[in-house]
Amino acid sequence: MAGFKSDDFAQGTDAMKKTVLVLCLSFVFAAIAFAQEKAITPAEAAKMIDKDVLLEMKVESSSMDKNKSNMFLNSKPSFKDADNFTVVVRAGANEKLKDKHKFKDSPKFFKDKIIQVKGKVSTYNDKPQIIVDGSAQLTVIEEKK
Repeated sequence: MAGFKSDDFAQGTDAMKKTVLVLCLSFVFAAIAFAQEKAITPAEAAKMIDKDVLLEMKVESSSMDKNKSNMFLNSKPSFKDADNFTVVVRAGANEKLKDKHKFKDSPKFFKDKIIQVKGKVSTYNDKPQIIVDGSAQLTVIEEKK
């Protein structure tokens, strides 16, 4: 092999190792940043329509729809409040949450609890909401009175 030196190969290998190391570290830092996603308030989430967020709020009021399938968790005492944020828990997720937390009355269980919800902010009648289709999207953080 004309002109090939073993030092050339070693230098190329060192450069490759450095590149792989930089890529690995970048991935680790990105994973840490994602894992430490900061929960935001209902007021902050209301400004993030069509974005995925981690919402944290106290459930001030809660109810079921007339068919007793969807549950509504509200950030304000009245869902009619201008700055209310609603978490809509679909029937399937509600049933899984009942099994997980061992309760019968969903609205009563969630009232006054601090929850975190991961999902996309949307609107219904110009009011912000997150729809929960899977029980893993909603976590009870603590109970506050």
